[in-house]
Amino acid sequence: MASEQNSSEFSLTAWKQCQDQQIRDLLFDQIPGRVINLLEILNGSLFSTEHYDEFLADFRKLRKCEVPYPVFSNRTNDACSRYAELLKKNPLFSPNQRVSAMSAILEPILTEAGETFERISNWIETLKPEVSSGNNFGVSVQEEVLSEASEMCYASNKMLASLRKYHPKRSALLLFLVKYPFVEDLKEAIYEMDESEFWSLRFKLLAVIDNYVSQLN
Repeated sequence: MASEQNSSEFSLTAWKQCQDQQIRDLLFDQIPGRVINLLEILNGSLFSTEHYDEFLADFRKLRKCEVPYPVFSNRTNDACSRYAELLKKNPLFSPNQRVSAMSAILEPILTEAGETFERISNWIETLKPEVSSGNNFGVSVQEEVLSEASEMCYASNKMLASLRKYHPKRSALLLFLVKYPFVEDLKEAIYEMDESEFWSLRFKLLAVIDNYVSQLN
């Protein structure tokens, strides 16, 4: 029985040592490299605001796209298919290429960030000294750092969830536009949604960079 307990304690100690080394590698080697990589992405062609006027010019073209009325002499499958093909040729009904490309890049970044901050939180929890040891100051400091890491984990997961709401919301507006093509505000709403999503994605990337830098400090 004693040998089993000793074996269990040894395994737990070995696991903690392994975790400690992995997190230290994460903090001192991997995260600095990630920050450099993310800054390059931020200043790259997709996330940069350097050619923002050209980006807006492409958006403005959507305002000129006319949506045909869904009027059929007979509502056959063939008539509906022809109307669907007509809509597919309309640029307004295609995903925004730049926003989609930005989302594809940002999604794994947010997933990795959420997992990283979760691992750091768990690691800090194992290091937290007991209050009974008399090290109350150490406990309070660890709790503050733990709270910060947990908030960063929550923020990353929340940003990831919001990232996946863009296409459902945009498609809902497009469905309304098909039904009510005479409502110009719907077209304007789609234009504004694409522009807002661009800024939202850029701000999300900035937030991940800031959170990584905060952990290094």
